[in-house]
Amino acid sequence: MVQIAEVTGLFDRRASDDAPTQGLAVTGRWGELIPTPREAGTSTRLVVERGADEGAEFVISAPLTVIGRHRDCDIVIDDVTVSRFHAELEIVDGRYFLRDSGSLNGIYVNRRPVQRVELFESDEIWIGKARFTFHTGAAADLAVPAQR
Repeated sequence: MVQIAEVTGLFDRRASDDAPTQGLAVTGRWGELIPTPREAGTSTRLVVERGADEGAEFVISAPLTVIGRHRDCDIVIDDVTVSRFHAELEIVDGRYFLRDSGSLNGIYVNRRPVQRVELFESDEIWIGKARFTFHTGAAADLAVPAQR
């Protein structure tokens, strides 16, 4: 079984003089990152099904996730057909909405062009040449079989 974790800590102040001074979670003896396991059924993620990062998974936990080609985006897609700030994934009252940010080539959900749409389990999202599958809740915690 595969366990997915989000990294929540930085360097241990006791092990490194150049450690950040912010009040972040303390880590291991040598300053390595220690992942904090998530509870089953609580994760939401986008899985890259096609594109340069095929197989990558992006955990969605922030209220607003920006997707685009620019390096400041939360999810960066290295594709000239993707706008710098192409789309936004927003969480509103526990519901997930995908919105086009005025991109040139648009976004597609389940092969239909959309401006703004609520996302549901296993929706297929097309942004440029990248293809994502949206997973939420318990289904997001199931192991994704490797394809070759």
